[in-house]
Amino acid sequence: MKKGLLFLALFACCVAAASELLVKPQYGDPTVLAPSRSAEGQSAFNLALAFMPGGNTNFTAIIWAISSTPSNTPYTPSVMMDCTYKAARSTTEGGPELAELCSHDDTQPLTLSGGTWAENCLPATYAVPGPTFRDWQYGCYCFNLTTDTPLTLNVGGAELYIPATNRMIRNIQATTASRSVSIAAESPSATVYFGIAENPLKQFIGGQSSGVRSSGEEDYSAGGTSTNEWRMFVFRAEISGSDLRYEVRGYTPMSQLSAVESGAQAMWQPVSAFEKDARIRVMCASLTRLDGCTVEVWGFRVYRGWLDDAFIETMRDQDAAELTRRGLR
Repeated sequence: MKKGLLFLALFACCVAAASELLVKPQYGDPTVLAPSRSAEGQSAFNLALAFMPGGNTNFTAIIWAISSTPSNTPYTPSVMMDCTYKAARSTTEGGPELAELCSHDDTQPLTLSGGTWAENCLPATYAVPGPTFRDWQYGCYCFNLTTDTPLTLNVGGAELYIPATNRMIRNIQATTASRSVSIAAESPSATVYFGIAENPLKQFIGGQSSGVRSSGEEDYSAGGTSTNEWRMFVFRAEISGSDLRYEVRGYTPMSQLSAVESGAQAMWQPVSAFEKDARIRVMCASLTRLDGCTVEVWGFRVYRGWLDDAFIETMRDQDAAELTRRGLR
């Protein structure tokens, strides 16, 4: 009798906890997706951002969007997606800090001599993809600077006048083979905090769903966002040998848009898989700029694997039903 009671008690506990133990389905159930959000004007240029966990050779990114544009705007905005196969996470987006190049502690003021400081600390070489990027051969660097006195900063021959500032963060591109970094403040008693790090070049590869034909004529049914219906955009990419192959498709809630962009680009620095923190970005753009334009997005997610067309259309149908349930269409 006691054993029977114990069994019933354990069974009751398992049933009570079942809803908490269930794992959310990887591909289905769009009811768990976050609410939609809006971006206006130039802020609509960057709609969504994701980072690779690393190790996978392909992925599928999906997002829904609907736009509103001023009555005098003739074009529907295009949705663009790009990705990088190597780590491209900046510190403003999170991720590891950039490595300090100079020998001093950048949390402490520089030791100035008559208001000046200098050190040969830039790396001897800077990786660039061939002669096309010859102007970048001396390197691009990011610096942080706080100063109570105007000063002149020189990084590899590139000179910049900076007024008194608190926590300036910006990039500077060296222009000569000099590996020197120097500061000349207008006051010998200036207090200057300074740090500098290398910003390596990253190759981004991507495509777009556009409502504009190559001839320049608009065709709202072909691609891009719409002002009267939600549309789903799918970006798939995979590493294939030394190339990165990609494809961009757009869908209405009922059908596929005719504009399909696909291609392959050679990787400047080939890898066998996407690196951790490789970036995926969704953007919106218009030939007449985005002033006055509002883009609402929903359902952004990224999956490992090149999902097949039939599976994507099944997901599209489920998402469209959820948009209706939420009263968005």
